[in-house]
Amino acid sequence: MGIERMSLLYWAPLGVALCHLIEEFAWPGGFRQWYAWYRPDIAASLTPGFLLRINVIMILVAVWVGYTGPASAGAIISGWLVLMSILANNALFHLVATFRGKRYSPGVVTGCLLYLPLFVMGVIHFWMTQSVSLTAMVLSVALGSLYQAWSLHTHKRRSRAHGMSG
Repeated sequence: MGIERMSLLYWAPLGVALCHLIEEFAWPGGFRQWYAWYRPDIAASLTPGFLLRINVIMILVAVWVGYTGPASAGAIISGWLVLMSILANNALFHLVATFRGKRYSPGVVTGCLLYLPLFVMGVIHFWMTQSVSLTAMVLSVALGSLYQAWSLHTHKRRSRAHGMSG
């Protein structure tokens, strides 16, 4: 695989994350309102400030992964896998929430059409090229998969601490 294509793989998380944020917050938007409907018990914890901070961090990590690219493969591939694991799990969150709530979750389309395929393609690519050890791959994916649980725990804790739950 040429260096241009490899670089594209490293920049792809930034592109798909930006598309996802557009779907959640601009077009069609409404993620925060949808979340308040879907999880009213902890929705107050999902403040505009929290959303801004967490998404800026995600974008900065995606820029770091893209910028450093294949130059320092092992660590960056692990970073790519952690980030894409977080994003793939976010897609699964949106998909499950859409089915459970029987209502469109802003983010489900880009999550399913962009996050999941990119994650699978990347895992296959890194596995086939032996760019990262199996142990590093499993640990990176596991670490990224823990984000959803951490996020839920954080929102529950924030809601209890500030008397936000109903």
